[in-house]
Amino acid sequence: MDRLRLPKIYREDSPYGSHTASDGQKFEVDADTVHATRSYKYFGNSKGVSNVSFIDERHFLFHSTVISANERESAYVIDGLMHNDVVKSDIHSTDTHGYSELVFAVTHLLGFYFAPRIKGLKHQWLYSFNKKAAYQALGYPLLPSGNVNTEAILRNWAACSGSSSASN
Repeated sequence: MDRLRLPKIYREDSPYGSHTASDGQKFEVDADTVHATRSYKYFGNSKGVSNVSFIDERHFLFHSTVISANERESAYVIDGLMHNDVVKSDIHSTDTHGYSELVFAVTHLLGFYFAPRIKGLKHQWLYSFNKKAAYQALGYPLLPSGNVNTEAILRNWAACSGSSSASN
């Protein structure tokens, strides 16, 4: 596939660089294994596992892991991206099960864009450090629903660290 012309054209024309994705696929298993668990939604009274696969836009599989059918895939997104020694990833996508606020934060720190497909996005709340008017002035189509309470963060940070000042 790497020698085919079409995948190369797709990669060259992308303004975002290399795009990777991960998703889990459920499988019913008959054997007792460490990861096999009951999931009435998917298997009824039987047990199963979820295989989480990581691919690039050419459908090259660069990482795969088996997890319990009851676990969220989001806990394994960073692990899969860090096991990638072959495919350069600039932007990574998942479905709702691969999304969490922590994954957003860590992918940002690692230099990846994170673009999950979140089910029911219109019902989610978006918070910001800046006021809503700042984003309206920039013409952003998505606007925050509220602001992050930085004073509460600093107060609790000080309480958790055992210091009397948030600057310690």
